[in-house]
Order: sequence, then structure tokens, then C-alpha cells
Amino acid sequence: MTLDAAEIDLSRAFDKGMGYVALSRVKRLENISLLGLNETALEVSPRIKALDADFWEQSGETEKYLAHLGAGANGAEGVRHAQKEFLRSVKEDGDSEFRYEIDEVPVVDFE
Repeated sequence: MTLDAAEIDLSRAFDKGMGYVALSRVKRLENISLLGLNETALEVSPRIKALDADFWEQSGETEKYLAHLGAGANGAEGVRHAQKEFLRSVKEDGDSEFRYEIDEVPVVDFE
């Protein structure tokens, strides 16, 4: 849910990240009226920090791979270039099927 404005009381937040979730729903910082706050509301879970580090590492590896293919950091154009290179290499190898391993994706347990 996205809000134009909100009055938020985080003084009774009881779990890490609750403040982020509440504050991130409002479009503009100046439209937030913060009525209360406690330390827990803005803490970040160690599991979320670890996942974030993994995502940054995977993103860096993807950038290196795209650069290796000559895609550089050109956004969507770079990705299209990488796809074309992949398809070209499959055709050159005579492989008519797409076979690739799916990387193990970290599963987030929010319980």
C-alpha cells in the first residue's frame, strides 16, 4: 500500500523492521508525522542484512558476466545484447534446447 501522508506512532513497535515498513509506505518524507519511536522500530534483522549482502554480491557477479559478454552497464540494452550473444552461442554449438542450471535461491523465512 502506498500513502500520500500518514501519522505514525512507532513507540510500541515490537519487531525489527516495523518502522521501515510503516515509513516506506509514504510517498514523501515531508508528509510523515512521526508521533513516537523506539529503538526496535528501526533495527534491521541480521538475516535481512545477510540476504542484502548476498544480493549485492550476486548483482556484482551479474555485472561482471554482462561486461564479459560486452554488455557493459547499458541497462536493458546491455541485457538484450547478452541475450543475443547467448542465443548466438547456442546456435553455434548446435544445441537446439536450452539447458541451464538454476542457481540455488535463498529462501527467506519470515516466521
